[in-house]
Amino acid sequence: MGQIYRCVKSFPPEQSFIDKITELGYEHLGEAGVSGRIYFRKRYPKAYNVHVTQFGNSVWINNILLRDFMRSHKEEAMRYSELKKMILSEGINNLLEYSERKADFMKEVLKKAKEWNNMGYGNRFRVLKP
Repeated sequence: MGQIYRCVKSFPPEQSFIDKITELGYEHLGEAGVSGRIYFRKRYPKAYNVHVTQFGNSVWINNILLRDFMRSHKEEAMRYSELKKMILSEGINNLLEYSERKADFMKEVLKKAKEWNNMGYGNRFRVLKP
């Protein structure tokens, strides 16, 4: 499943912006449990999630940190992959429940990502605290 992140200068974006994405066949799900982010999904012919947030806000920063950390820590990425497979194998198909089941793991990994970043391994954000 592809993940697309789109940053906007002001949040929430204009309705015309949302309309353009839905015209492409994406389902608009609002914030879907994450304040400061608008979520869209499309399942056919390929599955994509689109996350829209304001450039530089905490949602954007945390996602960049997690991405960079997972790319550098394959074992954590594998743990995350296995967790997602386990949740889906249990028949969870509701977005909010799926996100809730991942929440503790994501908090743990985000803390590690911030520590890793603050030790100088990340190249983007020097002012974050774990």
